[in-house]
Amino acid sequence: MRHALALITALAFSSQAFAQLIYQTDFENPTFIDGNLLGQSLWQSTDDPATPNRGVVQSALARTGSRAVRMDAAVTTFTDWYWRPVNFTVMPASAPIVQVEWAMNLDSAGAPKSAGWGIDIYDNSSPIPRRVSAAIVDNAGLLKVWNGSAFASTGVNVTRDVWHVFKLNLNYAAGVRKVSAYLNGVRVAHDLNFSAATTDTIADVDLYNIDGGGNDAAFFDDLRVVALADGDADGVPDSDDFCPGTALAAPVDGDGCSTLDDDGDGVSNDIDACPNTPHCADPISGVGCPTDSDSDSVVDGCDNCPGDMNAGQEDTDGDGIGDVCDPCPSSLLGDTSGNGLVNGLDARRFTELVLGAPPMNDELCASDMNNDLTVDEDDIPGFINALLGL
Repeated sequence: MRHALALITALAFSSQAFAQLIYQTDFENPTFIDGNLLGQSLWQSTDDPATPNRGVVQSALARTGSRAVRMDAAVTTFTDWYWRPVNFTVMPASAPIVQVEWAMNLDSAGAPKSAGWGIDIYDNSSPIPRRVSAAIVDNAGLLKVWNGSAFASTGVNVTRDVWHVFKLNLNYAAGVRKVSAYLNGVRVAHDLNFSAATTDTIADVDLYNIDGGGNDAAFFDDLRVVALADGDADGVPDSDDFCPGTALAAPVDGDGCSTLDDDGDGVSNDIDACPNTPHCADPISGVGCPTDSDSDSVVDGCDNCPGDMNAGQEDTDGDGIGDVCDPCPSSLLGDTSGNGLVNGLDARRFTELVLGAPPMNDELCASDMNNDLTVDEDDIPGFINALLGL
């Protein structure tokens, strides 16, 4: 329900969203043909001259279309990068988020496994480019994301022999420079740092294998790099943001919706149509609004007579049931003697009633502590509380 409502809002903003495609490929013909990736469509590699079968475009195991890139660790012992220069300078004021998305399938055959498979992103620093961010799946299957100085585990395990969609959102907004990571549409890491002193220009995006003596392989497909607007500055680009009007600096989930719930009704601020719902309200609708069954301006859950209008909530005997629906509106709970006090005089008669004596006059009203129209053992705790003045 939350996503359905939020999506309507997101669609209303979509026409204002800025997007600039930086690079996109699915490694299909005619741009690519089967054979070494090195040299095709400006792709470069540290494996140059090319080792046969190290990194090839092949007509097999594609996620979409008929082709994908296969990188094989068994044919070499070196860590290698395959990259496509993009040389894109980010515009933090209008499109601060660069989103890098790719599909990857890790082959379960071959052992031992490589130390890492993934994507590496570099700037144009001189004389040596600096890593901006990166994400890998290690030899234990854990997804790790660069945190500015080392790879940090997300705690998420990536299964092999299955296509997975990975996404990094690089937020270049002034004073931010943070990375969020998604696996199959679910945020698995956020607020990770860029490497220090990186520029605002992305030089290249790399297919990446940390060999580490591995004998396995990985397939890559559907690589896309795009610059996106973030109208509410929450780190989730407008195109993916289910709540594009989130308050500035509010913490958000992976869908861009506030995790704050100021009135504590279980509905986040972004989609709460009734932001001041009282804590006693029950039930609460999907948009955070209570019900008022009797239209007396006191909502259900807080109303001492939810089926009868009683805006004043009068409750003469203080038993939590309003006078207009209380069969015993003036009886003091526990006062079996009717003298206006609850004391030892009442305990004897209360005991008799619990043991089965028929109640007389207002004794049922005074002794039925739990309002179930009988006097039995279930009323004893309530009577003791009344006797003790609790």
